[in-house]
Amino acid sequence: MFEKLEKYATHFSEQIKNECNHLDSVVVAGKILSIIPPITDDIKLLSSHYILELDDHVGTIFIFVSPMMKSNFDFIEVGNYLTFNGYVNVLLRKIKDDYKKDYSIVAFDAAVLDIKEAS
Repeated sequence: MFEKLEKYATHFSEQIKNECNHLDSVVVAGKILSIIPPITDDIKLLSSHYILELDDHVGTIFIFVSPMMKSNFDFIEVGNYLTFNGYVNVLLRKIKDDYKKDYSIVAFDAAVLDIKEAS
């Protein structure tokens, strides 16, 4: 499966965490594992977006998708293999005396991949 996804993705989840900076442009590909609906209507906040968990067969990464994008791309559903064009979002948090970086993607485009899982 990795070889199939490699044809479409510029980066995989672990590459993003190790090589990318905030606002880098990337294309990720994989299977949607879950979709969390928005928790607010304030469009200025990322919590107004859908949060998708994407499995790229290397690891997982969260993808933020606006309600408008979700309504225009009806194929954004759990179990589908998709590509997402977007920008890397890096959240830096201080936990006690340590800093932790959380990586996600803010998507602006998506496409369906014609990939079938091996049985």
